[in-house]
Amino acid sequence: MKKLLFTCATLMASSAMFAQKANVNKAMSAITAATANPKEINYEKVAEAWELIQPAMTDPVSSVMPDTWYIAGRVKCLYMNKMLNDRAAGIEMNMGDFFDNQYDIVTYFSKCDELEHTPNAKGKMPKEKYRPMNQTLATGPHQNLMIAASNLVNTDSKKCIKFLDLYFGAFNDSLFNGTELSTKNVSDAKYIYATALKANATSSTDTTKVMQAYEEALSSESYAKNACFELMQIYKNKGQMDLWEKYCHMGVEKFPEETMFPKVLILEYMNNKKWAEASELCNVLIQNHPEDEWAYYNKALIEYDQEKFETALEAFIKTTEIKSDYTDAWSAAGKAAWKLAQDNATNKELSKKYYATAIECFEKVRELEPDKPDLWGYSLYACYNNSGNLEKSKEFKQYVK
Repeated sequence: MKKLLFTCATLMASSAMFAQKANVNKAMSAITAATANPKEINYEKVAEAWELIQPAMTDPVSSVMPDTWYIAGRVKCLYMNKMLNDRAAGIEMNMGDFFDNQYDIVTYFSKCDELEHTPNAKGKMPKEKYRPMNQTLATGPHQNLMIAASNLVNTDSKKCIKFLDLYFGAFNDSLFNGTELSTKNVSDAKYIYATALKANATSSTDTTKVMQAYEEALSSESYAKNACFELMQIYKNKGQMDLWEKYCHMGVEKFPEETMFPKVLILEYMNNKKWAEASELCNVLIQNHPEDEWAYYNKALIEYDQEKFETALEAFIKTTEIKSDYTDAWSAAGKAAWKLAQDNATNKELSKKYYATAIECFEKVRELEPDKPDLWGYSLYACYNNSGNLEKSKEFKQYVK
Protein backbone atom coordinates (compact mmCIF):
# COMPACT_ATOMS: atom_id res chain seq x y z
CA MET A 1 0.00 0.00 0.00
CA LYS A 2 2.82 2.40 0.90
CA LYS A 3 4.52 1.70 -2.39
CA LEU A 4 1.32 2.37 -4.26
CA LEU A 5 0.82 5.67 -2.46
CA PHE A 6 4.41 6.68 -3.23
CA THR A 7 3.94 5.86 -6.88
CA CYS A 8 0.72 7.86 -7.00
CA ALA A 9 2.43 10.83 -5.36
CA THR A 10 5.22 10.61 -7.89
CA LEU A 11 2.75 10.45 -10.73
CA MET A 12 0.89 13.46 -9.33
CA ALA A 13 4.08 15.47 -9.06
CA SER A 14 5.07 14.47 -12.55
CA SER A 15 1.62 15.44 -13.78
CA ALA A 16 1.90 18.87 -12.15
CA MET A 17 5.35 19.33 -13.69
CA PHE A 18 4.10 18.51 -17.16
CA ALA A 19 1.02 20.68 -16.56
CA GLN A 20 3.20 23.75 -16.02
CA LYS A 21 5.35 22.94 -19.05
CA ALA A 22 2.13 22.56 -21.01
CA ASN A 23 0.99 25.94 -19.71
CA VAL A 24 4.21 27.51 -20.97
CA ASN A 25 3.57 26.05 -24.40
CA LYS A 26 -0.05 27.23 -24.33
CA ALA A 27 1.05 30.70 -23.24
CA MET A 28 3.53 30.79 -26.13
CA SER A 29 0.74 29.87 -28.53
CA ALA A 30 -1.46 32.58 -27.03
CA ILE A 31 1.27 35.18 -27.55
CA THR A 32 1.72 34.05 -31.14
CA ALA A 33 -2.01 34.35 -31.73
CA ALA A 34 -2.18 37.74 -29.98
CA THR A 35 0.47 39.21 -32.28
CA ALA A 36 -0.62 37.55 -35.51
CA ASN A 37 -1.72 40.96 -36.74
CA PRO A 38 0.71 43.50 -35.25
CA LYS A 39 -1.66 46.36 -36.11
CA GLU A 40 -4.45 44.83 -34.06
CA ILE A 41 -3.10 43.09 -30.97
CA ASN A 42 -5.57 40.60 -29.53
CA TYR A 43 -5.53 41.54 -25.87
CA GLU A 44 -7.85 38.70 -24.92
CA LYS A 45 -5.07 36.35 -26.01
CA VAL A 46 -2.52 38.48 -24.15
CA ALA A 47 -4.61 38.12 -20.97
CA GLU A 48 -4.85 34.39 -21.58
CA ALA A 49 -1.07 34.15 -21.92
CA TRP A 50 -0.58 36.10 -18.69
CA GLU A 51 -3.00 33.88 -16.77
CA LEU A 52 -1.20 30.78 -18.03
CA ILE A 53 2.33 31.98 -17.41
CA GLN A 54 1.98 33.33 -13.85
CA PRO A 55 1.90 29.93 -12.08
CA ALA A 56 4.75 28.77 -14.32
CA MET A 57 6.90 31.64 -12.96
CA THR A 58 6.87 30.09 -9.48
CA ASP A 59 6.83 26.39 -10.36
CA PRO A 60 10.17 24.70 -9.53
CA VAL A 61 10.47 23.22 -13.02
CA SER A 62 9.02 25.82 -15.37
CA SER A 63 10.49 28.76 -13.40
CA VAL A 64 13.96 27.76 -14.59
CA MET A 65 12.91 27.65 -18.24
CA PRO A 66 13.99 30.65 -20.35
CA ASP A 67 10.71 30.35 -22.29
CA THR A 68 8.70 31.20 -19.16
CA TRP A 69 10.41 34.52 -18.60
CA TYR A 70 10.48 35.39 -22.27
CA ILE A 71 6.69 35.00 -22.40
CA ALA A 72 6.24 37.00 -19.21
CA GLY A 73 8.38 39.78 -20.67
CA ARG A 74 6.48 39.75 -23.97
CA VAL A 75 3.17 40.04 -22.14
CA LYS A 76 4.45 43.07 -20.23
CA CYS A 77 5.73 44.62 -23.47
CA LEU A 78 2.32 44.24 -25.08
CA TYR A 79 0.66 45.85 -22.07
CA MET A 80 3.22 48.64 -22.26
CA ASN A 81 2.27 49.29 -25.87
CA LYS A 82 -1.40 49.35 -24.91
CA MET A 83 -0.75 51.95 -22.20
CA LEU A 84 1.20 54.10 -24.64
CA ASN A 85 -1.48 53.79 -27.33
CA ASP A 86 -4.21 54.63 -24.83
CA ARG A 87 -2.32 57.73 -23.75
CA ALA A 88 -1.89 58.78 -27.38
CA ALA A 89 -5.66 58.42 -27.71
CA GLY A 90 -6.22 60.82 -24.79
CA ILE A 91 -6.66 58.29 -21.99
CA GLU A 92 -4.82 59.32 -18.84
CA MET A 93 -1.96 56.98 -18.01
CA ASN A 94 -1.40 55.62 -14.52
CA MET A 95 2.30 56.40 -14.26
CA GLY A 96 2.80 54.10 -11.28
CA ASP A 97 1.47 51.14 -13.26
CA PHE A 98 3.56 52.13 -16.26
CA PHE A 99 6.80 52.33 -14.30
CA ASP A 100 6.08 49.02 -12.54
CA ASN A 101 5.58 47.58 -16.00
CA GLN A 102 9.00 48.86 -17.10
CA TYR A 103 10.60 47.31 -14.04
CA ASP A 104 8.97 43.97 -14.81
CA ILE A 105 10.10 44.00 -18.45
CA VAL A 106 13.77 44.46 -17.55
CA THR A 107 13.51 41.95 -14.70
CA TYR A 108 11.81 39.24 -16.74
CA PHE A 109 14.07 39.52 -19.76
CA SER A 110 17.11 39.57 -17.47
CA LYS A 111 15.92 36.34 -15.88
CA CYS A 112 15.32 34.84 -19.30
CA ASP A 113 18.84 35.73 -20.41
CA GLU A 114 20.38 34.34 -17.24
CA LEU A 115 18.63 30.99 -17.73
CA GLU A 116 19.30 30.95 -21.45
CA HIS A 117 23.02 31.13 -20.68
CA THR A 118 23.14 28.73 -17.72
CA PRO A 119 24.44 25.18 -18.41
CA ASN A 120 22.08 22.34 -17.56
CA ALA A 121 22.88 19.49 -15.15
CA LYS A 122 24.99 17.87 -17.86
CA GLY A 123 26.95 21.07 -18.45
CA LYS A 124 25.30 21.73 -21.80
CA MET A 125 24.42 25.32 -22.64
CA PRO A 126 20.87 25.89 -23.91
CA LYS A 127 20.51 27.14 -27.44
CA GLU A 128 20.33 30.93 -27.53
CA LYS A 129 16.97 32.07 -28.92
CA TYR A 130 15.92 35.21 -27.14
CA ARG A 131 18.82 37.55 -26.35
CA PRO A 132 18.75 39.76 -29.49
CA MET A 133 15.00 40.36 -29.25
CA ASN A 134 15.09 40.76 -25.47
CA GLN A 135 17.85 43.34 -25.74
CA THR A 136 15.79 45.37 -28.19
CA LEU A 137 12.65 45.15 -26.08
CA ALA A 138 14.38 45.91 -22.76
CA THR A 139 16.56 48.87 -23.77
CA GLY A 140 13.78 51.49 -23.67
CA PRO A 141 12.34 50.27 -20.36
CA HIS A 142 15.84 50.30 -18.89
CA GLN A 143 16.13 54.02 -19.60
CA ASN A 144 12.64 54.57 -18.21
CA LEU A 145 13.76 53.16 -14.86
CA MET A 146 15.77 56.32 -14.30
CA ILE A 147 12.78 58.49 -15.22
CA ALA A 148 10.64 56.45 -12.83
CA ALA A 149 13.16 56.98 -10.04
CA SER A 150 13.20 60.75 -10.59
CA ASN A 151 9.41 60.72 -10.21
CA LEU A 152 9.56 58.64 -7.05
CA VAL A 153 12.50 60.17 -5.19
CA ASN A 154 10.37 62.56 -3.13
CA THR A 155 7.29 60.36 -2.73
CA ASP A 156 8.58 56.81 -2.37
CA SER A 157 12.33 56.84 -1.81
CA LYS A 158 12.52 53.11 -1.10
CA LYS A 159 10.91 52.26 -4.42
CA CYS A 160 13.18 54.82 -6.08
CA ILE A 161 16.17 52.88 -4.72
CA LYS A 162 14.68 49.61 -5.98
CA PHE A 163 14.28 51.00 -9.50
CA LEU A 164 17.77 52.46 -9.58
CA ASP A 165 19.36 49.28 -8.27
CA LEU A 166 17.95 47.56 -11.34
CA TYR A 167 18.94 50.49 -13.58
CA PHE A 168 22.58 50.41 -12.42
CA GLY A 169 22.71 46.62 -12.33
CA ALA A 170 21.75 46.42 -15.99
CA PHE A 171 25.15 47.82 -17.01
CA ASN A 172 26.70 44.55 -15.80
CA ASP A 173 23.78 42.33 -16.81
CA SER A 174 24.48 39.63 -19.37
CA LEU A 175 21.18 40.58 -21.02
CA PHE A 176 22.89 43.62 -22.53
CA ASN A 177 26.16 41.94 -23.53
CA GLY A 178 27.37 43.30 -26.84
CA THR A 179 25.22 46.43 -26.62
CA GLU A 180 26.07 49.93 -25.53
CA LEU A 181 23.49 51.12 -23.04
CA SER A 182 23.26 54.88 -22.92
CA THR A 183 25.32 56.26 -20.03
CA LYS A 184 24.18 59.83 -20.64
CA ASN A 185 22.01 59.98 -17.52
CA VAL A 186 24.01 57.77 -15.16
CA SER A 187 25.53 60.63 -13.18
CA ASP A 188 22.09 62.28 -12.92
CA ALA A 189 20.74 58.97 -11.65
CA LYS A 190 23.52 58.85 -9.07
CA TYR A 191 22.32 62.13 -7.58
CA ILE A 192 18.74 60.88 -7.43
CA TYR A 193 20.02 57.64 -5.89
CA ALA A 194 22.00 59.53 -3.25
CA THR A 195 18.97 61.63 -2.37
CA ALA A 196 16.84 58.52 -1.91
CA LEU A 197 19.56 56.76 0.08
CA LYS A 198 19.92 59.83 2.29
CA ALA A 199 16.20 59.72 3.10
CA ASN A 200 16.62 56.14 4.34
CA ALA A 201 20.05 56.36 5.96
CA THR A 202 20.21 55.07 9.53
CA SER A 203 23.89 54.19 9.97
CA SER A 204 27.38 55.36 9.12
CA THR A 205 27.51 52.65 6.45
CA ASP A 206 24.43 54.16 4.83
CA THR A 207 26.02 57.61 4.97
CA THR A 208 29.12 56.25 3.22
CA LYS A 209 26.91 54.94 0.40
CA VAL A 210 25.20 58.32 0.18
CA MET A 211 28.55 60.11 -0.06
CA GLN A 212 29.81 57.72 -2.72
CA ALA A 213 26.72 58.32 -4.83
CA TYR A 214 27.09 62.10 -4.47
CA GLU A 215 30.76 61.78 -5.50
CA GLU A 216 29.70 59.94 -8.65
CA ALA A 217 27.12 62.66 -9.33
CA LEU A 218 29.77 65.39 -9.50
CA SER A 219 30.01 64.83 -13.26
CA SER A 220 26.27 65.31 -13.75
CA GLU A 221 25.26 68.09 -16.11
CA SER A 222 22.06 68.70 -14.13
CA TYR A 223 22.95 68.03 -10.50
CA ALA A 224 26.71 68.39 -10.06
CA LYS A 225 26.53 71.58 -8.03
CA ASN A 226 23.76 70.10 -5.89
CA ALA A 227 25.93 67.06 -5.23
CA CYS A 228 28.87 69.29 -4.32
CA PHE A 229 26.70 71.24 -1.88
CA GLU A 230 25.35 68.05 -0.30
CA LEU A 231 28.89 66.77 0.26
CA MET A 232 29.74 70.09 1.88
CA GLN A 233 26.82 69.72 4.27
CA ILE A 234 27.70 66.14 5.17
CA TYR A 235 31.29 67.04 6.00
CA LYS A 236 30.16 70.10 7.96
CA ASN A 237 27.79 67.96 10.01
CA LYS A 238 30.65 65.54 10.65
CA GLY A 239 32.82 68.43 11.83
CA GLN A 240 35.34 67.87 9.04
CA MET A 241 35.70 71.51 8.03
CA ASP A 242 38.86 70.89 6.03
CA LEU A 243 36.87 68.66 3.67
CA TRP A 244 33.94 71.09 3.77
CA GLU A 245 36.34 73.77 2.57
CA LYS A 246 37.71 71.44 -0.11
CA TYR A 247 34.27 71.05 -1.67
CA CYS A 248 33.57 74.76 -1.30
CA HIS A 249 36.66 75.42 -3.42
CA MET A 250 35.52 72.78 -5.88
CA GLY A 251 32.20 74.60 -6.17
CA VAL A 252 33.95 77.93 -6.75
CA GLU A 253 36.14 76.46 -9.48
CA LYS A 254 33.64 74.18 -11.24
CA PHE A 255 30.57 76.42 -11.02
CA PRO A 256 31.69 80.03 -11.43
CA GLU A 257 28.12 80.99 -12.35
CA GLU A 258 26.94 79.94 -8.87
CA THR A 259 27.46 82.56 -6.14
CA MET A 260 26.57 80.35 -3.18
CA PHE A 261 29.92 78.57 -2.98
CA PRO A 262 32.18 81.63 -2.72
CA LYS A 263 29.73 83.42 -0.44
CA VAL A 264 29.60 80.72 2.22
CA LEU A 265 33.38 80.31 2.03
CA ILE A 266 33.93 84.05 2.36
CA LEU A 267 31.72 84.15 5.45
CA GLU A 268 33.62 81.20 6.94
CA TYR A 269 36.93 82.96 6.33
CA MET A 270 35.60 86.17 7.87
CA ASN A 271 34.32 84.34 10.95
CA ASN A 272 37.81 82.91 11.40
CA LYS A 273 39.50 86.26 10.64
CA LYS A 274 41.22 84.88 7.55
CA TRP A 275 41.09 88.31 5.98
CA ALA A 276 43.49 87.74 3.07
CA GLU A 277 41.70 84.59 1.92
CA ALA A 278 38.31 86.24 2.27
CA SER A 279 39.39 89.34 0.37
CA GLU A 280 40.94 87.30 -2.44
CA LEU A 281 37.74 85.28 -2.81
CA CYS A 282 35.70 88.51 -2.88
CA ASN A 283 37.82 89.55 -5.84
CA VAL A 284 37.01 86.26 -7.60
CA LEU A 285 33.31 86.77 -6.94
CA ILE A 286 33.49 90.37 -8.20
CA GLN A 287 35.24 89.20 -11.36
CA ASN A 288 32.63 86.53 -12.04
CA HIS A 289 29.63 88.60 -10.93
CA PRO A 290 30.51 92.29 -11.31
CA GLU A 291 26.90 93.35 -10.75
CA ASP A 292 26.49 91.49 -7.44
CA GLU A 293 26.82 94.06 -4.65
CA TRP A 294 27.30 91.36 -2.00
CA ALA A 295 30.98 90.83 -2.80
CA TYR A 296 31.73 94.57 -2.84
CA TYR A 297 30.01 95.08 0.51
CA ASN A 298 31.77 92.18 2.22
CA LYS A 299 35.12 93.21 0.80
CA ALA A 300 34.49 96.57 2.44
CA LEU A 301 33.55 94.87 5.72
CA ILE A 302 36.83 92.94 5.62
CA GLU A 303 38.71 96.21 5.36
CA TYR A 304 36.63 97.79 8.12
CA ASP A 305 37.11 94.84 10.49
CA GLN A 306 40.87 95.24 10.02
CA GLU A 307 40.49 98.95 10.88
CA LYS A 308 41.56 99.94 7.38
CA PHE A 309 38.95 102.65 7.36
CA GLU A 310 40.15 104.57 4.32
CA THR A 311 40.04 101.58 1.96
CA ALA A 312 36.84 100.44 3.68
CA LEU A 313 35.23 103.80 2.92
CA GLU A 314 36.23 103.53 -0.73
CA ALA A 315 34.87 99.99 -0.92
CA PHE A 316 31.54 100.92 0.71
CA ILE A 317 31.14 103.83 -1.72
CA LYS A 318 31.91 101.44 -4.59
CA THR A 319 29.14 99.19 -3.28
CA THR A 320 26.64 102.05 -3.49
CA GLU A 321 27.69 102.61 -7.11
CA ILE A 322 26.63 99.03 -7.82
CA LYS A 323 23.41 99.34 -5.79
CA SER A 324 22.41 102.93 -5.15
CA ASP A 325 19.68 102.12 -2.62
CA TYR A 326 21.83 99.83 -0.47
CA THR A 327 21.09 101.33 2.95
CA ASP A 328 23.59 99.20 4.86
CA ALA A 329 26.39 100.23 2.52
CA TRP A 330 25.56 103.94 2.89
CA SER A 331 25.40 103.56 6.65
CA ALA A 332 28.70 101.65 6.80
CA ALA A 333 30.35 104.24 4.57
CA GLY A 334 29.12 106.94 6.96
CA LYS A 335 30.58 105.10 9.96
CA ALA A 336 33.94 104.65 8.19
CA ALA A 337 34.10 108.34 7.28
CA TRP A 338 33.09 109.29 10.82
CA LYS A 339 35.88 107.13 12.25
CA LEU A 340 38.39 108.71 9.86
CA ALA A 341 37.21 112.16 10.94
CA GLN A 342 37.82 111.25 14.60
CA ASP A 343 41.20 109.67 13.86
CA ASN A 344 42.28 112.85 12.05
CA ALA A 345 40.96 115.29 14.66
CA THR A 346 44.31 117.13 14.81
CA ASN A 347 44.08 117.86 11.07
CA LYS A 348 41.06 120.14 11.11
CA GLU A 349 40.72 120.43 7.35
CA LEU A 350 40.97 116.67 6.72
CA SER A 351 38.69 115.90 9.66
CA LYS A 352 36.07 118.33 8.35
CA LYS A 353 36.29 116.70 4.92
CA TYR A 354 35.56 113.26 6.40
CA TYR A 355 32.69 114.62 8.49
CA ALA A 356 31.20 116.08 5.31
CA THR A 357 31.42 112.66 3.67
CA ALA A 358 29.87 111.01 6.72
CA ILE A 359 27.01 113.53 6.73
CA GLU A 360 26.42 112.93 3.02
CA CYS A 361 26.20 109.18 3.62
CA PHE A 362 23.88 109.42 6.65
CA GLU A 363 21.64 111.89 4.81
CA LYS A 364 21.35 109.29 2.06
CA VAL A 365 20.32 106.72 4.68
CA ARG A 366 17.73 109.22 5.92
CA GLU A 367 16.43 109.63 2.38
CA LEU A 368 16.15 105.86 1.87
CA GLU A 369 14.71 105.08 5.32
CA PRO A 370 12.91 108.22 6.57
CA ASP A 371 10.83 106.19 9.03
CA LYS A 372 13.86 104.64 10.72
CA PRO A 373 15.64 107.46 12.53
CA ASP A 374 17.58 104.93 14.62
CA LEU A 375 19.66 104.41 11.45
CA TRP A 376 20.57 108.05 10.93
CA GLY A 377 19.24 110.34 13.72
CA TYR A 378 22.02 110.28 16.30
CA SER A 379 24.70 109.88 13.61
CA LEU A 380 23.63 113.09 11.88
CA TYR A 381 23.44 114.93 15.20
CA ALA A 382 26.96 113.87 16.16
CA CYS A 383 28.53 114.54 12.76
CA TYR A 384 26.92 117.99 12.36
CA ASN A 385 27.84 118.87 15.92
CA ASN A 386 31.44 117.64 15.70
CA SER A 387 31.98 119.37 12.36
CA GLY A 388 30.94 122.69 13.89
CA ASN A 389 27.50 123.04 12.35
CA LEU A 390 25.74 123.46 15.69
CA GLU A 391 22.61 125.03 14.21
CA LYS A 392 22.01 122.03 11.95
CA SER A 393 22.76 119.57 14.73
CA LYS A 394 19.82 120.94 16.76
CA GLU A 395 17.48 119.44 14.15
CA PHE A 396 18.59 115.99 15.27
CA LYS A 397 19.05 116.56 19.00
CA GLN A 398 15.80 114.71 19.70
CA TYR A 399 17.52 111.48 18.68
CA VAL A 400 20.17 111.75 21.34
CA LYS A 401 19.60 109.12 24.02
